[in-house]
Amino acid sequence: MQLDKIINMHIGIASPISIQKFIPYLYTQSADIAINIQGLKAPAVDTLAIGLLNAGHQISIYTLSYEIVKPIILHGERLSIFINPLRVKGWKRAFSFFKIESNYIKENIKSENPKPDVLHAHWTYEYALGVIPFKDEIPVFVTVRDWAPTILKLTLNYYRFFRLIINNYIFKQKNVNFIANSKYIAQKIKKRWKKDAFYIPNPINEEYINTKSQQTQVRKYLISVSNNLGKGKNIEKLLMAFSQVKLDFPNLRMILVGIPFTENNHQIKKWTELGLMGNTVLKGSVEHTQLINLYDQSVIMVHPSVEESFGNTIIEGMSRKVAVIGGQNSGAVPFLLQNGKNGILTDVKDVNSIKDSIEYLLMNELKRNIIIENAYQFVKNNFSQDLIINKTIDLYETKKNE
Repeated sequence: MQLDKIINMHIGIASPISIQKFIPYLYTQSADIAINIQGLKAPAVDTLAIGLLNAGHQISIYTLSYEIVKPIILHGERLSIFINPLRVKGWKRAFSFFKIESNYIKENIKSENPKPDVLHAHWTYEYALGVIPFKDEIPVFVTVRDWAPTILKLTLNYYRFFRLIINNYIFKQKNVNFIANSKYIAQKIKKRWKKDAFYIPNPINEEYINTKSQQTQVRKYLISVSNNLGKGKNIEKLLMAFSQVKLDFPNLRMILVGIPFTENNHQIKKWTELGLMGNTVLKGSVEHTQLINLYDQSVIMVHPSVEESFGNTIIEGMSRKVAVIGGQNSGAVPFLLQNGKNGILTDVKDVNSIKDSIEYLLMNELKRNIIIENAYQFVKNNFSQDLIINKTIDLYETKKNE
């Protein structure tokens, strides 16, 4: 990795992470422990933290996992990972305002001597609660990775209600530097909280924009990627649209990737009974190397989400030269698709609109190739790992020296 400038710092990151992504940076004994702990997936944070490590910085990560019952600390030459227990019952965490989880993070930071030069929490919930006690002695950053009021509307339950309360508490804090991962989120913060957030988008893992293998496979599938089946992800409308597309393209298949896409999932079973799962291929959760392979077999990616604070999977698909269809009113999606230059914007709440968009791209190879190339260049120029790491380091350094 070539960075414009390297100023070594000790950086504390409070976030979910994929533990095994960091095994190459751990000493052997810690690596052996890490093999058995998955952690919680956060690809954008993984890419950021690994980029900072590769740039020569010392990193401490404070995270949570369902898989352990007592805290564990893993060590590497320039890496420490503090893994803390996460209570399985969401309602228990919510009704206690995540006090146990946030306190673990606070105690992790207190135990460090010396403390990090900067602290960076991701999401405005328990991880942010763990770092804000230090906001008057260390520069504290909080990246806003979703919009809590909209999520509550889409997922109306007590868990999301209590998370909204925590979110509002975090935004009311003084001396906290907020980072928005999209211009859409930055505008939301400005309108609701009258605060200016720094705009730093999610980085793309460099392996996704390696062009060597992108043209080696025949592209013959549709693909959609999601790690939940909540109302906001809008998967049922996609399945209904695909059922209509199959009437005109009976040999077409759609790959569904993500944690819930398994035959045993109760919602998948319901959709199967309704006849909505024909010609679909369920892949479940896959590693990123396999995901790259699936992108490379796909001609079109449909992202039917009605709300998106950024859209990691969208830029992954764009970087692998897959034509993307997304929501015209879906948060940050119109920005990523540059209002139609980088993809097709459609009304994802309307089954016929999704169907028409899919069929339009299937039948218009020239248009498809134009938006694919536009999207690919857009990702390279705006979301490369080097670019985002440089922006992040510059912001850390600026606030550290104020």
